[in-house]
Amino acid sequence: MYSFQEIKRIEEKLGKPLREFSLKEVALTDQTIVPVKVHELINEGAKFGDPSVGRRICLVHYMDAPLKKYPKISPNAFNVYHVSEIDKTPMEAIEFDSYTLDCTGNCGYHKVNIAVSKAMVKDSQFDVIEANLKRAGEAMGWHMTEEIIDAIDENAGLTVETGTTNWDRLVQAIGEIRSAGFTPNAIVIHPQEEAKLLQLNQFTTAYQLDPTGEFRKTGQIGQILGIPVYSTPKANKGYMYVLDTNNAYALGIWQDLEIENYDDPLEGLVGAVVSMRYDYTLIWAEAICKVTAV
Repeated sequence: MYSFQEIKRIEEKLGKPLREFSLKEVALTDQTIVPVKVHELINEGAKFGDPSVGRRICLVHYMDAPLKKYPKISPNAFNVYHVSEIDKTPMEAIEFDSYTLDCTGNCGYHKVNIAVSKAMVKDSQFDVIEANLKRAGEAMGWHMTEEIIDAIDENAGLTVETGTTNWDRLVQAIGEIRSAGFTPNAIVIHPQEEAKLLQLNQFTTAYQLDPTGEFRKTGQIGQILGIPVYSTPKANKGYMYVLDTNNAYALGIWQDLEIENYDDPLEGLVGAVVSMRYDYTLIWAEAICKVTAV
């Protein structure tokens, strides 16, 4: 992977942002920069738009070891005392639980084939190669999102099944999470539920928030009461999920998107695979509310 500083130096050399160059333009300008563009295309597919929802609804840890434990701190873990200025605060032992993210061995090892052939490289089919790189990144993003949302659906600690309208049910779900001591900051739905939310006066679309369309690249379709709403076909039809993304699920990334054994700017793409090593785990079930849509 390339650091932010390295990419900035390359962009200074090119005279404009790398994203404004096609793969063909980069290859014809300087083949040594091709790997940077290749990784940018893969990341663009995985980390923007709908495929990126999985990353955005988790507490993300960039791991410095393949096996890590993190503290799991309850909203009520600390006691506050009313004491005078000269009094000592009572000493107490505070025990924290923990959760583990495991990317050792083959745990959390995910791969996708880029599907670039020798003929594509030989015939300089840069547009096809560029599309394949983006699609490979998207495939990894969709895969991660599906795994995480399936886990959220299975382990939601709170449910709402009553209420005459979707607005009633969403407000009830928000209240349930707040009552548990958490702060709801994301709503996840299936595209088939979008029309139901668009009918709500309280719903603000992504294009109302940002007419340029940049906001939509975050995977959001809008907001309700200031809470981002994400729509993805990887969510289950007929349900909406309200969650506190800082306390619901943790995502640990030990190795981000990377092309394995990539040793030649173009020839190295033939038969190559993109891999990623990550793990995810539940933090607090009560930070998730599964809502049955009306």
